Amino acid sequence: MLPLILYESTFRWAVSWRRALRNAGLTCPITETRALAACGEALALQPAAVVGIEVKAANLANVLPQVVLWSRQFPLAVILLLGNREMQEVEWELRDAWAHGVLLSRRDVPRWLSLVAGLTPPTVPDREKSPDELVVWPW
Repeated sequence: MLPLILYESTFRWAVSWRRALRNAGLTCPITETRALAACGEALALQPAAVVGIEVKAANLANVLPQVVLWSRQFPLAVILLLGNREMQEVEWELRDAWAHGVLLSRRDVPRWLSLVAGLTPPTVPDREKSPDELVVWPW
């Protein structure tokens, strides 16, 4: 399974991911960050990772451009935006930010875990891959 990088101001999403992993009998390294810059540094060290980024009204203007940039810089990363019900009003804008998914409830974590659990870090190819050999995400 890909490593997990979480950017959030609290520990709530991390608890939900750990619980879902434990219930599924899975393990993966989890890096928790409290700053967006630290999240980017962790992603640079692990460019093929599942990245959960907490989105709030207060950080929306900073997060969305960063998500677009990281989606281009790190095409092997699976970027998930983590919010709450207050973000339902801007859910479609969040979906347009090049994220792979938007979770507005921690109850969605097990469903997303089942989607990303089978993903493994890609190996470094000996040669350039042809278009037929490129990775296609299952969503």
